[in-house]
Amino acid sequence: MIDGQIDYSLKTDSELVSLLKEDDRSAFTAIYERYVRLLYTLIMRYVKNHDDSQDILQFIFEKLWLIRKDLNPEMPIKNFLYAMTRNSVLNYVRDHNSALQHNYQIVQQRGQIEDDIFAQAEKHGEIKELFAAIDKLPEQQRKVAQFRCEGFSNKEISKMMGLSLNTVNTHYKACLKNLKKHLSFIVEFILIFIVSIWNL
Repeated sequence: MIDGQIDYSLKTDSELVSLLKEDDRSAFTAIYERYVRLLYTLIMRYVKNHDDSQDILQFIFEKLWLIRKDLNPEMPIKNFLYAMTRNSVLNYVRDHNSALQHNYQIVQQRGQIEDDIFAQAEKHGEIKELFAAIDKLPEQQRKVAQFRCEGFSNKEISKMMGLSLNTVNTHYKACLKNLKKHLSFIVEFILIFIVSIWNL
C-alpha cells in the first residue's frame, strides 16, 4: 500500500483481472504497464513499423477493456494477450502487401533459430529479466539489443543506426557479455552468436 492506496504492481494477474471485471481502471493500467513492452516487441517482429505497431497495440488494449466483463480470472491474461496480439498481427498482415506476408513467414522461421535473443528468453521464461537487463546496458548496446528483440538482423540494424556491420556485431557481442551477468541462458547463447556471427 502506497500512501493509503493500493499498489497494483504487487497484485497477481488473476487479481488484476478480477478487479478489471469490476471496471477498475487502475487494474487496467497495471495490466497495460506489465505487458505493453512485451506485446510491442512481439508486434514489431512482424510489422517492422513503429506507428502501425502502436495502432495494433492500441486496438488490443481497447478490445481488452471492451470485453473485460467476459474475462476469466483463472485463465492466464498473458496467454490471452498473446493470442489477441497474434490474431491482430495476422489480420494486419493479410490486409497489407505481400512484403509483410513474406516478413511474417520469415519471423515464424526465426522463432526456431537459436540466435534469436528474444525467442530464447521467451523459451526460458526470462522475458521480464531480459528487458530489465537491456535497460541497464550502455546506450548503443541497448539500442542494438532492443532491435534484435524486435526481429531485426545486425545488417538491418547497421543501416538503421548508421553504423558499420562490424561495429554492430561488436556492440551485440558486448551486450551479450553484459547480459550474461543477469540471465542464465545467455552463456550458451554467446557461443551460438560466435558460431553464427557471419549470418547476423
